[in-house]
Amino acid sequence: MQSEEFTDDDMLIAQEEGKQSFSSGFALDQCPYKDARSERWRQGFRAAEAKFLDVSQSRGSARKKASSDNLILRLWRGEEGLAKTYWLYGVLFPLLASFAVQAAMMVTSTDTPEAQAIVGYAWLAYIIFISVAIWRSATANGAITFWGIVARCIVVGVPVIGFLAAILLPIWHDPTQAATQLTEPSSYSAPATGPVAPADEDALHAAKYAINRFPFLDSESPSANQAAINETIELRDRFIKEGYSPGTAIRIAAEITGPKYAQ
Repeated sequence: MQSEEFTDDDMLIAQEEGKQSFSSGFALDQCPYKDARSERWRQGFRAAEAKFLDVSQSRGSARKKASSDNLILRLWRGEEGLAKTYWLYGVLFPLLASFAVQAAMMVTSTDTPEAQAIVGYAWLAYIIFISVAIWRSATANGAITFWGIVARCIVVGVPVIGFLAAILLPIWHDPTQAATQLTEPSSYSAPATGPVAPADEDALHAAKYAINRFPFLDSESPSANQAAINETIELRDRFIKEGYSPGTAIRIAAEITGPKYAQ
């Protein structure tokens, strides 16, 4: 039986149909031809498949290159090295950023509780991010070193110490004695209504509240501001002379001097 002969155009059509079949989702074994055109159909199918794989690999390489050029992603994966991640992005950058933000807020008069809250949330997010970066960079080369162990201990230890300090310091430090200074009469301006008795619970409560709100009013604190304390006492005495109760006088005085010296 004589085999059927096909022209070059027939072969080209079969090859193009093979390419289109790949694009349409057909498999290689689904060739519609059973004659000499089947081989050209498969050639077209394989050519389209190879082109698709080349494009996919090129796109994957481009995405990988873009990812490797992203500093944030490299830090997150721990690819920047332990020393650089810890000292540059974990120590130096936060210090400079903190000074810059505080200076900007003071210059622009945006040092408000709302702004402080936004900065606080941003700071917390950065701490979490850089902690993960430091943790991962400690084993970036597949093996952890002595300094990697130290860095990981710091990453875990600092938050734990901060948490314990937030719980224990208020227990260890009783503000009662410091608050007494705000309730006792000043030596330079005795109030007309007489000295504030230490037994005045309202006055003592007001003084403790003032110290908790403005820590620099605590005479026993390292951050104590004696000028602010003296001015608060002076205002307290003035308000007592005007007929306010000692507790109310302390609250009003603290609300006046506190924000003033907090800036």
